[in-house]
Amino acid sequence: MTELDDRLRHDFLAVRDRLERIPLPDVASREPREVNRPRAIAVLSAALVVLLIAGVAVIATHSSTHRGATPPSGADLSGINVRQATDSRRAVRGAHLIRPLLFDHGSLQLAVVGGSSRVDETHAIALFRAGSPPGSTVANVTVIYADATLRVRVEASGVIQPRVVPTFEHRPVWAFIYSNGPHGCPAEVAPQTGAIRLPEPVHVELIAADGSGEGVNYQTRGSECAEPTTASRAEVASYYVSLPWTPSTRGKWFVAHYQAPPACGDIEYTPTGGSRNSVTFGVYAFVLMARAPCTTPRQPTSTGLQATIGTKLLHDPTGLSLGRFTTSGTHFTYFDGRTHAIR
Repeated sequence: MTELDDRLRHDFLAVRDRLERIPLPDVASREPREVNRPRAIAVLSAALVVLLIAGVAVIATHSSTHRGATPPSGADLSGINVRQATDSRRAVRGAHLIRPLLFDHGSLQLAVVGGSSRVDETHAIALFRAGSPPGSTVANVTVIYADATLRVRVEASGVIQPRVVPTFEHRPVWAFIYSNGPHGCPAEVAPQTGAIRLPEPVHVELIAADGSGEGVNYQTRGSECAEPTTASRAEVASYYVSLPWTPSTRGKWFVAHYQAPPACGDIEYTPTGGSRNSVTFGVYAFVLMARAPCTTPRQPTSTGLQATIGTKLLHDPTGLSLGRFTTSGTHFTYFDGRTHAIR
């Protein structure tokens, strides 16, 4: 029994004792509306029992509602200091944390969180993969639903400037922990011991799980390509999206017309490819993961195509541009308690 159960039982017995000590009025002086003491006791007893059951039910319901935020009994609740991207994996079960993760002495903290996300894991993965131009390579990707607290100032660089940058203070997120893909300047090591002198940064992309569209790219203290060590830092995250377009003619040439990019977006590039008889064309926007409004450059909504009438026009696929892979543009592998591969 809980302490609350004991208190309710004690109060119930005290009320019952008081009722039993109530004197019955003299039969001769009874009012037309008689006092039926046994019946009163029974009714009040039943009411108190209902109250007791309801109280226990409320407590049980509250506990059940928050069960996702409560680690298993006897679980190790100490935080894991993440120094390499794969350090986080021993704290992941079913895309959820079972132990807190700390980056750079707490400049970023990921904690256990309950409840459900308004953004499903599949869509969060697509947003993450759209965060780099086509052909970009990352490694050791871990996907976690967690409570994020970021203690680093978030910067916004580039031509798009949000009025307010995203903040994360005990905020549910999809967190993507990863390292750089293969590159020509690996971390510098000591010649005698082989120990890494300047560890490369660990990268974490935070995508808000509340459906706001906000996100931040964070990286730990470290050095890339033997450059001077940089402190941990954060900037507003972004993604690339391919926009639909329609053709028209101007003289003997085609013109592509397309919609304006999403809020906080900028037309980044319009690649054209193909052969003598066909042309493939796409319109790609770079979108900052911040709440509107944003200051953006004036956006064009049409461009000329180097294709004459009679040439077959082909559209690049529209929607999120999945530019991040883990193996040279062939597939994307990630870990969320199990290893998955998307081809």
